[in-house]
Amino acid sequence: MREVCDILLIGGNTVRVDRPTLDCRFTGGDAPDIVIYSKEDDFDREIPLFGIENREVSVERDLDFLDRPSLVIVEGGEGMINALKEKIDWILMYQTPKLSTNNLTYNTVMNLQFLHQKKIDVDLMIWSRNFGY
Repeated sequence: MREVCDILLIGGNTVRVDRPTLDCRFTGGDAPDIVIYSKEDDFDREIPLFGIENREVSVERDLDFLDRPSLVIVEGGEGMINALKEKIDWILMYQTPKLSTNNLTYNTVMNLQFLHQKKIDVDLMIWSRNFGY
């Protein structure tokens, strides 16, 4: 999915805590351009995210760029969903059959219509449409 998106949007905490790469190493495709939604631009530019060739990584303090038609994939949690819930058309969730001590709530209200589900290995992939909040 990362190969076909126009932009991959992530939150600043994802960069600070997870220190991701967010490339297409499993498929060999081109890595997507990245937009980091964050009020602060205090990122370690030495992490793998910033070292991928032919990729733009930018930091945005607002979400105005989402007003232009495009395919934006968002990889994030509660903060991103709450910031974007008025702009989200579809949601793809992966559910793994594992319980942990992590907080698993998104602490938000959205009305979803399930469109499609598929089992991939042990995970369940669920496509939904956002009908508002």
